[in-house]
This record gives sequence, C-alpha cells and structure tokens, in this order.
Amino acid sequence: MKRGVFKRSLDSLESIFLFTSEFVRENHVDPSLLPAIDLIVEELFTNMVEHSSASTADVPMEMSTVDGGVEVTLTDEDADPFDITKVPEVDVERAVEELDPGGLGLHLVRKFADSVEYHYQFSNRQARIVFRKTAGSGGDDV
Repeated sequence: MKRGVFKRSLDSLESIFLFTSEFVRENHVDPSLLPAIDLIVEELFTNMVEHSSASTADVPMEMSTVDGGVEVTLTDEDADPFDITKVPEVDVERAVEELDPGGLGLHLVRKFADSVEYHYQFSNRQARIVFRKTAGSGGDDV
C-alpha cells in the first residue's frame, strides 16, 4: 500500500497524478489503467475540494494492488455526508441543453470504475470513497 496526503486545492492534481503514475510503475500495474484511474481520482478529488468547502483538511489517498489492478481510497475529513453512490444516474441520451448542471463527473466515475463504495463516520465527520479499477473490466479507454 502507498499513502499520500494532498493539500485541499486543485493545484494538488499534478502531485496526485505523479503519485498514481509512480504507484502504477512501482507495482507493475497495467499502465493502460492509468488514464481511467487518473480520471476517477480527479473527479472525486475535485468534488471534495469544491463541494466540501467548509473543510480545510488535507486529503489522504491510499493505493493498493488488487488482482489485475488497483484499489484507491480517498478520505474527506470534516465533511458533511454525501453518498455519491446514491446520486441518480444521468440520462446521457438527453440533449445537453436539457441536462441539469453537475452529475456528469460521477457518471464517468461509475463508467470507468469497477466498483465504488462510500463510507461515512458521523462521530468524526469522515467520508471515505473507495474504488477499484482492474484490467479487462471495460471502460479502460479514456
């Protein structure tokens, strides 16, 4: 397992992408997974920065290998509960003008991740999002 802690700022995305690419290289993970991993992480991290605006806590991220890929955990400290797995699906068949703002990023997370889990601890206001991405699971092309 590899752990990194990132400042709650969109400026951290470059460091996060370096972290994910190093993990993939060091752990001999299929490099074709990296674009999907980075897209998912970028969307989840950006949501934490933009929508948990009351928090100033850094964002820990852990990566570990699983059979054929990776499992990534992002932790949002001092956050209000918002279960991303309960957000309704976006009707991508509708015209762009008819779509409500937001939700497309989570649509992409669902499309490219094998699985997404959300855990919230009320006692310390901590949200954890865990996703898996493995080779041959579809959605590899970003």
